[in-house]
Amino acid sequence: MTGKKGGETYLEGAIADPGFTPRRADVRALIELLATCEEGRVAEITRAVLRAGERASLHAIGMFTEASDQRTGQERTVLLSRIARLGSRLGAETDAARAAWRVVLVGALEDHDPRVVRAAANALGRLGKDAGVEQALLGAIERVRSGSAPNTDPPIDIERSLVEALGKVGSGASLAMLGDAAASEATRRASQVAIVRLSRDEARASAAPPTPSQSIVIPVPVETRLVCREGLETMLAVQAPPGFTVTRVGIGRVRGMFHGPLEALFGSVVLEAAFVLAEQRIPRRVEGEASIDEDVMIATLVAAVCTPAATTILAAASPGPSTYRIEWANAGHRRALTRHAAAAIDAAQPALRNDPRAATWQLLVEEEGRSVRVLLVPRRVGRAEPHPRVESTEGASHPTIAAALVIAAELVPNDVVWDPFVGGGTELVECLRRGGSRLVVLGSDIDATALEVARRNLERAGFAGGFTLVEADARKHVPSPAPTLVITNPPMGRRVQRTRNLAIVLDTFVLHAARVLRPGGRLVWLSPFPERTRKIAERASLVTRTCRMVDMGGFEAELQRFDKPARGPVPRPRA
Repeated sequence: MTGKKGGETYLEGAIADPGFTPRRADVRALIELLATCEEGRVAEITRAVLRAGERASLHAIGMFTEASDQRTGQERTVLLSRIARLGSRLGAETDAARAAWRVVLVGALEDHDPRVVRAAANALGRLGKDAGVEQALLGAIERVRSGSAPNTDPPIDIERSLVEALGKVGSGASLAMLGDAAASEATRRASQVAIVRLSRDEARASAAPPTPSQSIVIPVPVETRLVCREGLETMLAVQAPPGFTVTRVGIGRVRGMFHGPLEALFGSVVLEAAFVLAEQRIPRRVEGEASIDEDVMIATLVAAVCTPAATTILAAASPGPSTYRIEWANAGHRRALTRHAAAAIDAAQPALRNDPRAATWQLLVEEEGRSVRVLLVPRRVGRAEPHPRVESTEGASHPTIAAALVIAAELVPNDVVWDPFVGGGTELVECLRRGGSRLVVLGSDIDATALEVARRNLERAGFAGGFTLVEADARKHVPSPAPTLVITNPPMGRRVQRTRNLAIVLDTFVLHAARVLRPGGRLVWLSPFPERTRKIAERASLVTRTCRMVDMGGFEAELQRFDKPARGPVPRPRA
């Protein structure tokens, strides 16, 4: 249906709706629009066609063939080029679609219109590696270099597009041709990038797997930065990992000297660990301008990875080269600078090999004014999760939040621990990990699905049979035996519950927890209503021990610990 409606065809108006799903009869008309629409509408049409599923590929392939034979001039060029671009998306849907599009696009490499050849090459580069495609691209490059390929006025650098595609889908067999002299400076740069990519693929295929984290030991003290959630800095400084000596505490960060097993850095409340390789000022190209002096920046990076600290860490990590990627904090990709820096680093530091797709380390560059900091961040080494989880639940605690709660709770032998909003069981896993089999661990939740997730997570962590989970309301359930520690991250935040009566629900829970706690027991949790909660706890005769605001990832909550006096009347909940 393409009838008029409000001065537009039905489809021209419908494609602007992100939720529009075309009917079977609409697909061909949608693809036909690609021949005449403005460039700004191509993305909308593509989105609509992709919603049509497998039948869209059949229509698009058929129309590509028809247009090749029946269309002429600019309309033919535009339609074929845009269908080729569409094919790179449709071909990614299934293996059958990918194979069909490869046949069509490989044929288009011999088209008489160089703009269609370029579009086909770009699309083939997005459909993954294939030996037949590689040979077709090599043949097309040979035709261009021999002068038998079609020309256009003004000339189009077809070879550059062919080389870029070959760098994405080729193999080591293409390296020789890529190394030959290219026609233009842009093509020579594309050839250099393609050679780097294919060389990485070859090295990746023959590389040994990353060294297990427990075998990486930093033998000498190295300047190290630990990152945590804002609000937990003091806790991290007090509960520093073994081998870590604190020298400075900042917002969300702790600096110090570290030596020992790399995996020791990733316990407790640590979100990220990084080794500080260099900190210095870098001049700008022109005084007062934001642009950096790239030559000086590259020299700084090279010097950083060749420092004794970097050499020591990399030697401990692996007897062979370690892979890395360069990241510019808050500064975009900087592709040209990254490429030049990587080439210089690889030449200067044999213990490193640039490979962004399979990096075991990240070389992070942070800029603050004219100061530059270079850090070496472990990515695929030393990152064993201390809290194995089969799966998560909506609003489940991050492991570092669970660790903070358990640290604040100060576990003692034979504690009876109850998590009334158990969710995925993260807090209970952390309690058992730190307290061991001497604890009595109880969990409850009103969601049976969450309880099953918690059960699997606890069993995955190796605590099968060492816990009890029940379906119950946290405001009414009386656990047995009576708990000495109530520890939980209650439902809150946009993803779970931020309803009008949430404060009342949590008020009722605090009063109930105070009643069921044994004398001398503790309530440790996170409150989205700090002042209100403290007043309710005071009414329940609980004593405030800890209050610290913690970044929960988009909002704040207060980590609170309340102690129940060892003697005195048992408080009763009040309405």
